Amino acid sequence: MLTRPALALALLVAGLAGPVPAAPSTPSPAVRSTPAGALFNGRDLSGWRVFLADRAADTRAVWSVAPDGVLRLATKASCLLRTERAFSNYRLHAEWRWPADAPANTNGGIFFHIGEPDAIWPVCLEVQIANTDAGQLVGQGGADIPAAPLINAKKRTPKLAAASEKPLGQ
Repeated sequence: MLTRPALALALLVAGLAGPVPAAPSTPSPAVRSTPAGALFNGRDLSGWRVFLADRAADTRAVWSVAPDGVLRLATKASCLLRTERAFSNYRLHAEWRWPADAPANTNGGIFFHIGEPDAIWPVCLEVQIANTDAGQLVGQGGADIPAAPLINAKKRTPKLAAASEKPLGQ
């Protein structure tokens, strides 16, 4: 059961070692402007909580904000970066980039409508951002998506449109 309209960003990176290479020289949208109600301020992780599968890991070494305002993840471990605030009636715009040397099966997702308790894999809905599979809707933690087929023990909808993803590194 989904009990609160919280929104979270979760990135699960398979095989990514070390920091993500520098972003293109164009500043991220968070640097250009930070509209009221923005999730990420482009400067620090204020307003976010970090959950790591490896509880001994230093969260500052895993998640960081580059001087150009790009949020960076540097780990092979599963982790969740979750907003502290709850949102409703929202429109979410997200941009991401996988490094050019990322494995072909690099994986990530944006979790929303998160249920209790807070965890790496909460009960929620996920918009998949896995390389070549962005846009699929997935029920995580037992969340149900009516009429969606059960694939790999999770309810998953097909993508509604052809992929608009750019190749790794772009």
